[in-house]
Amino acid sequence: MQSAAPTKDEWREIWLRQFRARLSEHSIDASRKPGYIGAMDAFLAESPAPRFVSPAAVEAYARTHGTFAREALGFFYKHVVRSEEHANVLRRMRELDETEAPVDAHPNAAPTPPMPADRPAPSDGRSPKSGRSHASPEPAGVGTPTIDTAEAQRLLERLREEVRVRNLSDKTLKHYGGAVSRFLKRLTPEACRDWASAFKQHLLWLRENQGLAPNSVNQHAAAIAFFFEQVLEVEPGEDILLRMKTDKPLPRVHSRERIAKIIAAPRNPKHRLILMLAYGCGLRLGEIHNLRPRDIALDRKVLHVRKTKSRKERIVMIDDDLAPHIAAWLTAGCGDEFMFEGYHAGKALTKRSIEKVYTNTCENLKVDHQGGIHSLRHSFATHLLEQGVNLRYIQELLGHASSKTTEIYTHVAANKIVEIRSPIAGLIGKGGGRVGGN
Repeated sequence: MQSAAPTKDEWREIWLRQFRARLSEHSIDASRKPGYIGAMDAFLAESPAPRFVSPAAVEAYARTHGTFAREALGFFYKHVVRSEEHANVLRRMRELDETEAPVDAHPNAAPTPPMPADRPAPSDGRSPKSGRSHASPEPAGVGTPTIDTAEAQRLLERLREEVRVRNLSDKTLKHYGGAVSRFLKRLTPEACRDWASAFKQHLLWLRENQGLAPNSVNQHAAAIAFFFEQVLEVEPGEDILLRMKTDKPLPRVHSRERIAKIIAAPRNPKHRLILMLAYGCGLRLGEIHNLRPRDIALDRKVLHVRKTKSRKERIVMIDDDLAPHIAAWLTAGCGDEFMFEGYHAGKALTKRSIEKVYTNTCENLKVDHQGGIHSLRHSFATHLLEQGVNLRYIQELLGHASSKTTEIYTHVAANKIVEIRSPIAGLIGKGGGRVGGN
């Protein structure tokens, strides 16, 4: 029994696979590949049997769809189907294009790839031109995507490979994938002409249309810049390395007296120890969540922090006053897998539940809980600095890769600030007059 012949869509995928393979073999500029593939996808949607399309029909198609279609078809008929007759027609068109090319073309511009012919219009009532239902126009780069779904998925898979080969965290993988996927969905032929411009317009769209904070926009920018450099192999340049200026708020810090009230307030020993470790060891929320009994060495009075934000393991001290509370918990309440477990044995207490321990305690004490449980870590660092501990040691205890990150605590070390005398010193009460006097 003979197998069924390939359908039109199956032939289209067969030719596209061969086209992609030849592009890779000939080291075509990675920044042009998506446009070439989009051009061939559009052509094959109309002509799934390219061997039988006449040279005159191919020439007419290329004239209608522009220079980028001509380049893609020229490569296709030279390296995939290998038809000298078709290739000659397209070569003559290229020579004519080069003769008539305008002299003031942008030096970094790439040819505009055509849109797939069978791409449906938006189905949500939005204008195909603007992509929005109201009058406010989108920046350039919004519209029908240049890259088809299959090609976008291939690029995202390459991105995942580049992230994994560097052993970056799962959180980084998820963030980079989401940011780049969002960028690819908005690419248009116009945007592909200038990557730097497409990059800037996308950042503006995230800020002005999506309402993302500058810090969030900069995280997207870092992900897309990584994609340009490692996947598309496009040199970043100054434009793609730019970042939005952000606010730099000082860390939220509690006084020692308030900390004493916070860690003493919970009646539940688990909750009390969570707050003690956050402040007494300077742990992050995720580090408390991942803490295991084997990470505690009471005989050495140290705590081994393993799963950190930067994957940089560190050792922190266990204070003599804190050690008995840890010992009691290890004996009476600790789980086998995690220091703090929820209702299900072997499952760590959720980060949300840990955060709620702090929030509920602050609300009961009528204390502002702005900054979350992380403010206890900030307080740990600031109070160490106020005690005169060297900034280098504090950097190690916090697990900061750069001393610049730790230096922010010098701005909130109150004892250093209050030691400075104001120039008003010596003036008040010595002939300076009373406030409100005549």
